[in-house]
Amino acid sequence: MASNLLSGDVPKVFGNLTKLEILDFSENPYLVSEIPEDIGQLVNLKQLFLQSSSFQGEIPESLKGLISLSYLDLSENNLTGEVPKTLVSSLKNLVSFDVSLNKLKGSFPNGLCNGKVLINLSLHTNSFTGLIPNTTSECKSLERFQVQNNGFSGDFPVVLFSLPKIKLIRGENNRFTGQIPESISEAVQLEQVQLDNNLFDGKIPSGLGFVKSLYRFSASLNHFHGEIPPNFCDSPVMSIVNLSHNSLSGHIPQLKKCRKLVSLSLADNSFTGEIPSSLAELPVLTYLDLSDNNLTGSIPLGLQNLKLALFNVSFNQLSGKVPYSLISGLPASFLEGNPSLCGPGLPNSCSDDKPRHHSASGLTTLTCALISLAFVAGTALVAGGFILYRRSLKENEAVVWRSVFFYPLRITEHDLVIGMNEKSSIGNGVFEYGYNKKASEQLDVYSFGVVLLELVCGRQAEQTDSSDSSLDIVKWVRRKVNITNGVHQVLDSKISQTCHQEMVGALDIALRCTSVVPEKRPSMLDVVRGLQSLESRTCVANLQGPNDEPSVP
Repeated sequence: MASNLLSGDVPKVFGNLTKLEILDFSENPYLVSEIPEDIGQLVNLKQLFLQSSSFQGEIPESLKGLISLSYLDLSENNLTGEVPKTLVSSLKNLVSFDVSLNKLKGSFPNGLCNGKVLINLSLHTNSFTGLIPNTTSECKSLERFQVQNNGFSGDFPVVLFSLPKIKLIRGENNRFTGQIPESISEAVQLEQVQLDNNLFDGKIPSGLGFVKSLYRFSASLNHFHGEIPPNFCDSPVMSIVNLSHNSLSGHIPQLKKCRKLVSLSLADNSFTGEIPSSLAELPVLTYLDLSDNNLTGSIPLGLQNLKLALFNVSFNQLSGKVPYSLISGLPASFLEGNPSLCGPGLPNSCSDDKPRHHSASGLTTLTCALISLAFVAGTALVAGGFILYRRSLKENEAVVWRSVFFYPLRITEHDLVIGMNEKSSIGNGVFEYGYNKKASEQLDVYSFGVVLLELVCGRQAEQTDSSDSSLDIVKWVRRKVNITNGVHQVLDSKISQTCHQEMVGALDIALRCTSVVPEKRPSMLDVVRGLQSLESRTCVANLQGPNDEPSVP
């Protein structure tokens, strides 16, 4: 009965169905009802799914009679009150207990691990308060622990960090105190830790670097202090690190082993010394925030080779010339507070800056009809040649991708996580700083994406003038769409507004083709299908001669 349009009250007719093993009323948003108490008589029930509906009232204490129950999901409803004190301890076969996204209050449910088979515990986004007992040490099978967005307080149970099967720990947005123990190194399957916005203190443990499965560690808005251990980012799959808004000090370690790092935020601490040059060797680094520290020295030149969508080093003590490709397209506020920095567009001009003279360059006015023709011809040519060259291409391959630069057109750390497959192997990667690497599927798609960006934006792949346009087109577009109304700034202004929707669609495809992670680029077959779906037949171009005044949009 899941995923229907059921409405009204759930009748009390289940008490006699004693042989029922699965009951599923999930995803019925119009089912405004209390949970029938007679469900508790189903002694053979193994799975009860009531999530994502509109159940209200309190959780019936009668559910403790479900002695065979393994899966209980009451999440995303309007349940109130407390979890019955004897409910969880009575269900000794529970594998998964989920009451998240309700309006529940009270203390942490006792006896959760009495049966020693609990794998998933999700209490997040409620109004629970009080302490979490140390009896969680009995949860030897626990893999997922989610208590974020509540009012829990007191010391976070350190035993959770060393459970043998734990994979996910989320406790952000509470009032937890305590420290992260060195024993975290024993959590050999740990993948994700999020403890943001709490009252943790102490140092970042060196044991963190021994957890080779960890891909996200986020502990911003706490009171951590001291130096970061040099091995803290040694996990080969580490993708996101957020230690901003703490009291960390010392030098930022050289980061060489976490080559899958996408996002690094160390803002608002007390780091000193220079920006590590090794950051330039992290091939998929996209989000870098080192603002509000005491960093000195110059900005490493190698950073200009990265496809950084966000680069914030404001309010430090940096000096020297800023590589122009790091300035172009970024808000000036990302560099402010460093009075000794110099370069084009900054208050200080460097002594070796010289005026540049150039001739106007760029694409001529393109009509939407020509764009449509170019789409068809270009995709047919590239796709046809590629299919002939790659006889092993599987036409039925399915590539699922969500562009982090298209909607809502502003990069957030959350988008970066969604935009990459967290459990896949990214591999060594092929990154196209010039466009002359050995032919491969990812490179073919990337090159076509560059051509598509040229068409949509009305500019060449690389331009060398003294304006904002001197950045290569991939970096230029990525940075533009990361600011307010940025997408409107990158589209060719000479094209009629009637083509806007189709051009945005083409821009999204182009950005996916030039993804930082090669394995996340679509196949040429998917590219062709995507372009064919745009249907830009109704577009009308603004045809202008060389002496015509530009039209006002």
